Amino acid sequence: MPMLALVWLGFGISAHAEEGTAAKTAPSAILIETSMGNIEVQLDAEKAPITVDNFRAYITEGFYAGTLFHRVIPNFMIQGGGMDESFSKKTTRDAIKIE
Repeated sequence: MPMLALVWLGFGISAHAEEGTAAKTAPSAILIETSMGNIEVQLDAEKAPITVDNFRAYITEGFYAGTLFHRVIPNFMIQGGGMDESFSKKTTRDAIKIE
């Protein structure tokens, strides 16, 4: 299974910033480092500030370290980050509002 790690492409994010504020000043991209290669992801903080802040908070906490992609559909999508190497579900915070 491909391993997953998330790295900021930039600096200056505060994990304890007020909801919606970090999205306006933090980097707009992250780098997902996997055992199969890297993936750069652009974040749209203008359209989804709560989602971006939530995602960045998980990254800052190291939540995704040691997780894997548990669902891969070639040439379509990947899904991961919610399970560890033994396929145990990781504990998450409460769900956020859909934007």
